[in-house]
Formats: sequence, structure tokens, C-alpha cells
Amino acid sequence: MTNVVRHSGARRCVIRVEPGLVEVRDDGRGPAAESGWNGHGLVGLRERARRLDATVTVGRRSDGLGFLLRVTLPADR
Repeated sequence: MTNVVRHSGARRCVIRVEPGLVEVRDDGRGPAAESGWNGHGLVGLRERARRLDATVTVGRRSDGLGFLLRVTLPADR
């Protein structure tokens, strides 16, 4: 959430937590294209997720606005 506040310029952020899923989406600028979706925080998150066989997905929302981060655990976890 710190990154949303510091960097996104978002007016709205929605956090969804369900068994096996955490999703953060906002209506901000999204990441800079040159970042390649690999900021230090995302690298660390991917490393921690990998230990749980989880998948981290980052990118623009499906409507092309803002940012979407999704972490999913395998069904058998």
C-alpha cells in the first residue's frame, strides 16, 4: 500500500483478499514503461511468492488504466 500512496497518483485503490488470492488494483498512473514491472518491491514479492509456489502477476488493469497486482496460490496449498 505504501507504493500506491507514494507513486501511483491513484484516487482509488481496491484490495481483494480471498483464500488463495490477494489482488491490489488502483486507478493511478501505473508503472513507468521502462521499469519492466520489476521494481525492488516486486522482485522481493516474487521471491517470497516463489517459496510458496504462488504466482505474481503485475501490469495494467484490463481497461488499460491504473495498476493491477495479483498473487495467487496453487489450489492444493
